[in-house]
Amino acid sequence: MYRLTKTCSFSAAHQLMGDPGPCGQLHGHRWGVTFTVESEKLNDQHQVIDFHLLQALCDGFDHSYLNDKMPGGITTAERIALVLWIGVTGLCPEAARVLVEVEESPGASVEYTE
Repeated sequence: MYRLTKTCSFSAAHQLMGDPGPCGQLHGHRWGVTFTVESEKLNDQHQVIDFHLLQALCDGFDHSYLNDKMPGGITTAERIALVLWIGVTGLCPEAARVLVEVEESPGASVEYTE
């Protein structure tokens, strides 16, 4: 079994609509992302997945307003992790397991896997 890990980050603004606290206001984060992809098989280039493809998933969010990019405008760390997980599984369907960790701020992160 191969286990690939790629970390990246992006800067983006968001607003949690309906949140009565400070997160209901427009604000930004330097989001951290860790992808972990496990697979028994390698692709035609003898890789689990190209690191650059994972980086491109993060780059797609960089310097953006997440409410415009996320389905339904829901921009919680949980939803971002799910959307990135869907992106990875679409790029690497032969993976045995994909885990995506999204860090909203130091010490505050969420993981998604199936």
